[in-house]
Amino acid sequence: MPRPMIVIILSIILVGTWVSLGAAKEPYSLSKAYNLEKAQRDWGAPPKDSQPNSVKITADLLVGRPLGLVTTTVATGVFVATIPFNLPSRSVRTAAWGVKQVGGWTFKRRLGQYDPRFAEHGIFK
Repeated sequence: MPRPMIVIILSIILVGTWVSLGAAKEPYSLSKAYNLEKAQRDWGAPPKDSQPNSVKITADLLVGRPLGLVTTTVATGVFVATIPFNLPSRSVRTAAWGVKQVGGWTFKRRLGQYDPRFAEHGIFK
């Protein structure tokens, strides 16, 4: 690799690191620049005062619920097929939790609305 190319690549790395640390609004703080817990806190949560409109309800009725029904059926089939493997490792409850989440999202959630009960828990919860 020619020497000018190496200098250009190292310059880009240096500037990128400097900009990302500056974006943290605290100089030289990697823990503030790359904080996954802060990034995950409101991930996927709808605005507090959002009410579903007719477009959300219709899309949920025509697309979301049929896909949820197919996903629930496939998840149930996979769950039943993997029971012999889950029994020795005592992970049947964890596998059943996935089917429960998909089924709850499909059948218990109100049309067009987000329900945090059926969201997958993050790594910090």
